[in-house]
Order: sequence, then structure tokens, then C-alpha cells
Amino acid sequence: MKFFGEKRIKAEAVGIVKDPAPVRVREYPKKTPEENLLESREKTKEKPLIGGANKVVFIELKDDGSGIFKPADGEQKHLREGIPGGSYYLRERAAYLINRFLNFDLVPPTVIREIDGKVGSLQEFVADAKEGREMPQIWLEDKYRDDLKKMLIFDYIIWNVDRHDRNFLVKDAGILAIDNGLSFGNSDFEPFMRFYAEEIPDSIADNLKKFFGWEEGKAILKDLLLELLESGEVEACFSRMKHALKLLEGGRIPSNLNDFKFNPA
Repeated sequence: MKFFGEKRIKAEAVGIVKDPAPVRVREYPKKTPEENLLESREKTKEKPLIGGANKVVFIELKDDGSGIFKPADGEQKHLREGIPGGSYYLRERAAYLINRFLNFDLVPPTVIREIDGKVGSLQEFVADAKEGREMPQIWLEDKYRDDLKKMLIFDYIIWNVDRHDRNFLVKDAGILAIDNGLSFGNSDFEPFMRFYAEEIPDSIADNLKKFFGWEEGKAILKDLLLELLESGEVEACFSRMKHALKLLEGGRIPSNLNDFKFNPA
């Protein structure tokens, strides 16, 4: 199964631990070089970014790399029902992990780390990318449609209730789903782009099938998510993954919006 490669490390080397429970004996897949860079490089410069509800800082890292830092103490409370302020940064990391385990290749590498005494999420900065709002007719361009359909399914799985044209990037021929902090809650889900009854790329359902056939991977992902989310949120996410696979059995996106209302959260 080609999800993370063959090298593995112990649980204590993976991510931030939500509670001080005993370290699990299961071994976790090794982090990517991009994650290691984001976690280890010292900050050299920073620049606050304006325009959003929460505090966001552009960070330059020593020697190489840059990222978007979202500190926990800069989060506004009660932006969405069932998503407490101070947890958005954890949800950013959770969304990245699901993207990675499903091989969706939508979310830039995202880690949890401390910068200047503040804990938050740090996501790899994507240079030379456009915001979706800069391409208002993007859904008409064939080269982007498959990725946009994949983002629709991804948003359903993570129950992202804040996708709009400023919350995804366009680079080359690909789409990148950023700003995933308002996910895994229980507000109403409304697809940003719908593509009702259109054909879906085989790779989306294939990746879901491969994941559900990977018993160790399911257990690993669940353990990692439980370090970031409440148990009910994790179980609901896995249930939505199964439901998404069922919805795609016919090779098309469902034509009824109600098919995207299933959320056991």
C-alpha cells in the first residue's frame, strides 16, 4: 500500500498529543520531509496577514521554507456551531492527515508547533498561487474540474462548512484546499461547487476503497485523529467516508443535495 512509504517511527514522534494517555504501541508512518522542515526550522521573519476572522501570520523559516501560522489564541469563538474556538488549528492538521491517508493531494503539509510561545498550525506556504476568487469561472475549465470534484468529496468527508472562493488556491493545473479549521462540526453542510450527476474520476473512489482495505492504516489514522479531535467527531468522519464511497458507487456525483446531509456528528 503506497500511502507513506516503508520507514516508520514510534508514536511519541508523531504530532501533538491531545491528552497524556500512555503512548500507543502501534508504529506510525514517518512524517514527510516537508512536515519535518515545518516543525524544525527556526522562524526568521513574520508578517501578519489581514482579511480573515482569525489571526494569521506569514512565517519565513531559517535556510529554507515559509508557512502560514494560525495560533490557537488568535481564534475567534463560536464562528460555527459545534466548533469551539481554540480548536481550529487542530482541525487544520486533522484535515491534512485525512487528505494524506486518502492520497487526495489537496492540502499542503500542515503541522502543529510552537512559535514564540504560541501553539498553532503551520501550513506550507504555496508560492505563485492564485485564490479561487481570482478565477470566477474556474468551474468551466476542464483541467480543474476533476480536482474541484475531489474537493467537494473531501469537504463532505471533513464536513467543511467554510469553503468559498478565498479558501482554495489554484496553482498550475491543480487545486489546493486551504483554511480547513471550520471542519468536523455539526453545522449544515452546503457544497461550494456541486457538479450534480456529473461523472467522478475513478481515482477518488479507488483511493477510498484502498483506504478501507488497509486495516492498519484505518487504525493509525483513527489514533492520530483522536489526538486532535473528540471521539465522536472522529467516528462521524469515518462514517462519512463510508457514506461517500457508497454515494460514488455509480461513478457520478449524487444529483440530490440531501445525499450530502448524512452526518452522524
